[in-house]
Amino acid sequence: MKKGILTRIFGGGRLAVPLALAAVSSAAQTPLERELLSSGFENVRQLKGETGSYVFLEPVPFRSMRDAVDAVTGRIGAAGDSAGGPMTVVWTEDRIPKFVLETGGYPDSVRWRLDFDTRDAREAWKRSLTSRPGAKRFLRSSAGRVDLILYPQFRFRNSRLDVMYEVQINLNPTLEVNFWRGSKLTAQLIVPILNEFYKEESRVRPGYLTLSQRFRLPANVLAKATFGNFSMNRWGADLKLFKPVGRHFGIYAEAGLTGISYLYFDGWSYAPMSKWTWMAGGNYLWNRFDLMFDVSAARYLGDDIGATAKVTRYFRRAAVGFYVQKTQKVDYNGGFYFALALPPYRIKRRRPVRVAPSRYFEMVYNAKAYLHYGRNYETSPDDNCAENFFNATRYNQIINNYTNH
Repeated sequence: MKKGILTRIFGGGRLAVPLALAAVSSAAQTPLERELLSSGFENVRQLKGETGSYVFLEPVPFRSMRDAVDAVTGRIGAAGDSAGGPMTVVWTEDRIPKFVLETGGYPDSVRWRLDFDTRDAREAWKRSLTSRPGAKRFLRSSAGRVDLILYPQFRFRNSRLDVMYEVQINLNPTLEVNFWRGSKLTAQLIVPILNEFYKEESRVRPGYLTLSQRFRLPANVLAKATFGNFSMNRWGADLKLFKPVGRHFGIYAEAGLTGISYLYFDGWSYAPMSKWTWMAGGNYLWNRFDLMFDVSAARYLGDDIGATAKVTRYFRRAAVGFYVQKTQKVDYNGGFYFALALPPYRIKRRRPVRVAPSRYFEMVYNAKAYLHYGRNYETSPDDNCAENFFNATRYNQIINNYTNH
């Protein structure tokens, strides 16, 4: 009984019992699995059938959506006929299936098609575990593995007459650990390098401290629940929902119940969770020009209800956009934002703890910098305008514009 539990928890890791090691040994790997593992993919498995195969993978080492898609389609194409005919590539995130990439024949001679409906793939996985217990778990499972991510942070503001700008530079080391499927523990420290803001922000202090869980709901809805300490000096609980509608549209919603949480002099101050915020919106991808249009309505931290419209242009390793906003309590506001992918663009996991810079560096400029009006918190340091929970349909744009020629 104990061995069975350990093999389920530590499937492909160093702590696995001999039974698990035998199941994932190089002798048991298919040529395609070896190709994917050598490229750094995690949570890899190929399930072969009479008419094709399912390939599960997670492109953890790749820094941008485009690089990840190119790596997946390129490595599978390089495997040639060993792929075993038509296949379905199951793209996972924290070991939860996110979408599938399908071919109608061999990968080097057909077009790829993306679908967010993963029911068939999940059923195939369940059948494989039932028919051969222990034989088809993930290779190089991310369960229990640790990432130390270094997030650079640059802030500036124009609030004084005697100086042009006040500047703050932080380096925020962040531990990220996956436990069970879909979970992630995030623990961040904010380390000041230069601070011209408030005196309290010159101290090393906690940043994000959260536990999140990804899952799927009926009707092809992606969901993420998070509890912990967020940005904007908030702590509490948050739920995000996203549903793709066709190949170009997506609709989403978010709701949170939070309280104040901040460092004050020598102690940490917090208040009970009492403030409700919400957001609902939709986005549209214009594939031809790599543009995303996004419109949302929200209740913000200042208890103001308003609307925001955004236009974002995507590049291979960057995104830039503009926004306009109107709320009940303030006049029109607007600004621009951008995110740049940070090199190196692929970092394999070679040790138990993988150390890496953040995937992106993001900057946001607000024409009118209100403290709470028109603003909301973030639940993850990894969310940015290039890649976030609500823009998953961009994978379709990458497939259509850059993979299928």
